[in-house]
Amino acid sequence: MNELEQILEDTELRAGAIARLLTLIERDSDIINRHRSIGDAGSYVQQYIDLREANLATLSRLLEAKGTIRAELHFTEQAA
Repeated sequence: MNELEQILEDTELRAGAIARLLTLIERDSDIINRHRSIGDAGSYVQQYIDLREANLATLSRLLEAKGTIRAELHFTEQAA
């Protein structure tokens, strides 16, 4: 059983993982926004965008586990 499957089976582990992923997604977004605000949109920023997308996909899977919620989460940029 891999780590994600183990988390999916344990409610407390799943809740902790969801909370941690929300924090990571928020931090990734803050970093992306800070870099974009100074005009930096290079590969460094793209790495955080990719990481945020991976975290959103994992969060979606955790939320769908055991029928908690049906979700396909994506991040959309707000207009300036």
